[in-house]
Amino acid sequence: MADPADDELYRSPLPATQDVGEDDVGSLVAQVKDLADDARTAVEAEIAWQGARAGFVGKRTAVIAAWAGFALVCGFIAILALAFGAILALTPNIGAVLATLTVTGVLLLAALIAGLIVRGRVRALKAVAFAPKGQP
Repeated sequence: MADPADDELYRSPLPATQDVGEDDVGSLVAQVKDLADDARTAVEAEIAWQGARAGFVGKRTAVIAAWAGFALVCGFIAILALAFGAILALTPNIGAVLATLTVTGVLLLAALIAGLIVRGRVRALKAVAFAPKGQP
């Protein structure tokens, strides 16, 4: 079996002894300066890219927020219409006051259930996101 040191893949491309002259030191300094310039250019390009990205997201976020607000207003109006319709439908059977109290009670119960779900999800999120260090 051949010695791995004799193989071309394991040999260094540099000669075994190499004198470092004044020209080599100057070229090394020039290479370091070029590397620093390249790094500065890369950082400037990354900052410009992230700024453009943030501007793009910011513009789109405003439009998304406007449509989300519109959807929430429409949903709120729909719930009001449903509540009013339910009161009108129940009034002949149980009277106006009892119909109003019934619809209000059902809506408050739905709000309570939704609030409890939100509280549970917030607690679960806090347990994961703000866990003490050293705990999973």
